[in-house]
Amino acid sequence: MSRRSWAAPVAFLALLGAAQAVVAEGVAPTSTGLPPVDDDVRVGLPDLLAVLGRSDTVAPESRSAAAASLAVPAEAFAPPSAEAVAFGAVVAAALAALAWAWPVLKHVAVARFYAHVQPSEVFDNAVRERIFAHVKADPGVSATDLAKRAGVSWGTTIYHLEVLEQTRMVVSLRNGRYRRYFENGAGDAAKRTAVAVLRNDVTAKVAKALSAHPGLSQKEAARLVGLSPQALHWHINRLAGAGLLRRERDGRVVRHFMAEKTEA
Repeated sequence: MSRRSWAAPVAFLALLGAAQAVVAEGVAPTSTGLPPVDDDVRVGLPDLLAVLGRSDTVAPESRSAAAASLAVPAEAFAPPSAEAVAFGAVVAAALAALAWAWPVLKHVAVARFYAHVQPSEVFDNAVRERIFAHVKADPGVSATDLAKRAGVSWGTTIYHLEVLEQTRMVVSLRNGRYRRYFENGAGDAAKRTAVAVLRNDVTAKVAKALSAHPGLSQKEAARLVGLSPQALHWHINRLAGAGLLRRERDGRVVRHFMAEKTEA
């Protein structure tokens, strides 16, 4: 479940709790269903030892000292006030609302901060320049790989990639589990999609097999690459969706051909 999907219900329930607490102020129950307890009631060591059947092992003078050290005021068990409950509910609602809006607020803050950064100023940062060099040399690289190559943390890498996107030095697209990064202007959207699809090692393996053996059926291709027909079907759909593969029906069998020579 995403952060934004659970934050809204939590905020609603917290606000509802705050409203109920405010309405209930001054109407707190006067009885908890338990016998009344005087303010000076204490629970001490002799009482505990009596329950255990060992009260005779403690000297009388020691009992009073131990009882004083273990004394627990009855008011310690008093329920929280309506004001405290309402305040806690409001804080919970505010935190839930912040969690729900954080993705939008984060991008707005980054966009405003870097609105006036010129491309010539972007590479004043050595780490950012290094990350951009890796994007340029390896189109479709992921943030995880960039972090390893640049020798910085994943969070630092994301920060610099957002700066590069805001200044239109790089563009990105999500494909499968990863977001892929490209130099802006290096190829059109269709080419970037094709490159992103082939960054998956298994999909690239299927593409190579079909390039080397045009016209394979799904069953034949699955046997060749060592996949189940169901798993192969997923990769074939990815290739077809990127415009890299075409299907031709041959009687009851569907043959698969790569649309062009493909390099992984």
